[in-house]
Amino acid sequence: ALPMVMTHGWPGSVLELRHAIDKLVEPESYGGSSDDAFHLVIPALPGYAFSGKPTEIGWGYHRTARAWAELMLRLGYADGGWVAQGGDWGAHVVASLGYQAPKGLKGVHFNSIFFEPKAKEVQVPIHDTKGEDRAMYLDGRRDAGHGGYSLQQSTRPQTVGYGLADSPVAQAAWIYERFKDWSHHDGDVEKVFSKDEMIDTIMLFWLSNSGTSSARYYWECKPDTTAWPINIPVGVSWFGGDNSYGPKEWCERYYKNIVYWNEADRGGHFAAWEVPDTFVAEIREWRKKLGLKA
Repeated sequence: ALPMVMTHGWPGSVLELRHAIDKLVEPESYGGSSDDAFHLVIPALPGYAFSGKPTEIGWGYHRTARAWAELMLRLGYADGGWVAQGGDWGAHVVASLGYQAPKGLKGVHFNSIFFEPKAKEVQVPIHDTKGEDRAMYLDGRRDAGHGGYSLQQSTRPQTVGYGLADSPVAQAAWIYERFKDWSHHDGDVEKVFSKDEMIDTIMLFWLSNSGTSSARYYWECKPDTTAWPINIPVGVSWFGGDNSYGPKEWCERYYKNIVYWNEADRGGHFAAWEVPDTFVAEIREWRKKLGLKA
């Protein structure tokens, strides 16, 4: 099986990947072949749930990526080769891995990457495509009132942290709003996630008292971009209901070897949780382009 490290984002956790795990590890039980099998390594981001809270500054996505590379080395995967996958902050970590290109890393895959346009993208549209229009709309939507959580957590995480540590209702509201806004549904988020599933994730933050420490990851991760030059093979899967987007023309300026690109109609920010079958199919198709068998 091919080793793959998978990284979640905020306000997700390792739980958001649970519906995809068995399908990736035991593909023959879910319509795949043994050549599709993965060995999965799924660490929690620093300060999330039970991963432990950093005791010093500097634990942004670059340092997290170095830690993941060291983890894969110690697990013995560097010589045989491994791959990395992530969305949200996980995509930032994976982009940093691709940029650093540690020993054994054969390819990276993104879903839900936050690709904020630079001045050159905005001032000189490449083709003035629908993709560019979509990217600019979503970026403007965040600026127009849907990005307050990010501004707060990236500038004053300790302040909001007092409320998150003191009140389970505050913690629940802070996370639930993201589930509702970022998933792909017709107005009823419980058609996508069950109430129990959402409570499971909220409780993971509450019981580990990691509301503040997870918020600090925003403060640590500056600049907030995945636009790092990557030369190893890249796969990108966009999902139609996500709250972020970057046209292929923009991504190709930084990712020089995009071997797989697809845009799915269904699914949102939490693709592995919302549409696990589609998510797994995307991973398998990307792997085929890499030519890596079990």
